[in-house]
Amino acid sequence: MELIVLRVGAQILEIPKKITATNISVLETLKLFDEEFLEVAAGVAKAEYALWLGSGISRERVADLRVVARRVLDYLSVNARAEIGDGTYKRALDKALGLALTHGEKAAVDQEADPATWANIDIIVERLVGKYALLLDTRIQGQPSDHLVWDIIDVRGTYADDQLEPDCEHTAVAVLVLEGVFPKVASANWDGLVEKAVATLSDGNETLVNVLVRAEDIAGAGGRALLHKFHGCAVQAKRHEAQYREYIVGRDQQITDWPNDPKFALMKNQLEGLSVTHRTLMIGLSAQDSNIKDIFSVGRAMLKRAWPSHPPAYVFAGDELGAEQGTMLKSVYQDDYDDRQLEIEKAAKIPAYGKPLLTALVLSVLGQKFAKLIELVDAPNMSAEERTKIIEGVIAARNLVAAQAGDTSDDKRAFMDAFVGGITRSLSIFRGEIGGLAKGIYGPVGVLPIGQMANDPYVQMSSMPELGVFLGIAGLATDVDGWRITPVTGDANMGSFSISGATGNQQKMFVISNNETLSKLIGEGVINEADSDTIVAVCSAPVARRQTNPSSRFGRGDADNSYREFSFKEIIVNATSSGEVLARLKEEATL
Repeated sequence: MELIVLRVGAQILEIPKKITATNISVLETLKLFDEEFLEVAAGVAKAEYALWLGSGISRERVADLRVVARRVLDYLSVNARAEIGDGTYKRALDKALGLALTHGEKAAVDQEADPATWANIDIIVERLVGKYALLLDTRIQGQPSDHLVWDIIDVRGTYADDQLEPDCEHTAVAVLVLEGVFPKVASANWDGLVEKAVATLSDGNETLVNVLVRAEDIAGAGGRALLHKFHGCAVQAKRHEAQYREYIVGRDQQITDWPNDPKFALMKNQLEGLSVTHRTLMIGLSAQDSNIKDIFSVGRAMLKRAWPSHPPAYVFAGDELGAEQGTMLKSVYQDDYDDRQLEIEKAAKIPAYGKPLLTALVLSVLGQKFAKLIELVDAPNMSAEERTKIIEGVIAARNLVAAQAGDTSDDKRAFMDAFVGGITRSLSIFRGEIGGLAKGIYGPVGVLPIGQMANDPYVQMSSMPELGVFLGIAGLATDVDGWRITPVTGDANMGSFSISGATGNQQKMFVISNNETLSKLIGEGVINEADSDTIVAVCSAPVARRQTNPSSRFGRGDADNSYREFSFKEIIVNATSSGEVLARLKEEATL
């Protein structure tokens, strides 16, 4: 348990840290997914959950509702103060304040003064956040109904700014989408940061995620994931104003009319079905809007969930459940909620906000995928118990990585970028995709969710199961007899890992998929055959390679001026235990 050290006079006190959704670490969140929320983590890895996103995941990148409310107040105020007599802006400002203040409180506000001087400006803004849709529906005579949203908040300039960069949450979602565990995502956000994160990890490929806003977008939609932007998309509205401007939803009238507006009928049908066919993981979304509540209410009418539910039907990120989220639980579990309210609410509440939760979820899913690969590896002499030991090595390595994530938002953002970069680097070398590495293309561990991996004919051909074993053995071997394997950074010719024995002498290790990849990496100058400090573990059966020059030798070299090569797959096929795999690996590495 982490302790907080306080000095009180001459006395030093150690107080156990109270974990909250705000201060929880990535490692602590990962522990939740290993224990209390194990079923949720497994359900995500099997693509049983749809991801529902709200403004909470973008608040450090684009204007949040507090900024929006203040921007509207400042606009109304500056124009009201310029009016002579009782003008439209004065009336609009008075109505806006009436949304947040009692009659007496409003009378105490000097509306002729700049809002920055109002003593209770922060209270006004905070209250308006909960009534943002009514605020945005404030009408200015002579202006279009979406004037505040389109012109004052400036949807295009604020939420579709080309300079906006994805945050930790968006990158994590992109990885989970590319790994095939979130084929359905629903977002109330106008920004395009999830899409940009996917494009960043795929060298600009915009076909992997299909953005759905209009009915025309939904018909025939395909891709790795479908992103239902049911409140509109600023990026599309910026590109195609005539087609997408009217789909930007933020005003109260729009939200109220949404369930019965013909242009949203197909989207509504899609989301109602999604609320039934998939379990719900909601992050950064309060569900306060009436159209969201309507979606889940209709879904509840189609299918009642019994409790206990394995895994839970609805899961929310945060310390406390909002009133609207509580209503969703009452709707989906119905009579069971009355009898088992406390356990239902406990199972539905992960005490972590977007950054630690989504970062931990990435680590959890990748760990589960490698565990599944170890289960599938061709090792006829190895028992289930021995495979479990190797899986424990993967989990140990995963936890060491998670412990490196810092506490601040910047720390977590840097950690996610570095982690994704490291995975991209290792898998690119493993597959011989050096061109993709240069472009930062994330090649997933697998495009299928865990439940479909066993039936994927490509799995055994990919040599990924053998890579999973290598990672597990590396995790088990850390600091055993002074032996270490650690990932490295830098150019591809620095290897996948650094390996060192009791002598402390570090050598480069390349872990690659097959002999064809080895020949390719040698031909491209990534692997230097004459480097005696280079070790190559090939995760396929040993076969003769075509010579690249007359002096080339194949297999393990014994000369001082030659790299060493061995078949890691051959070790696995013949081994009876994890200990034997480790011993053989150390022998082949001559450490």
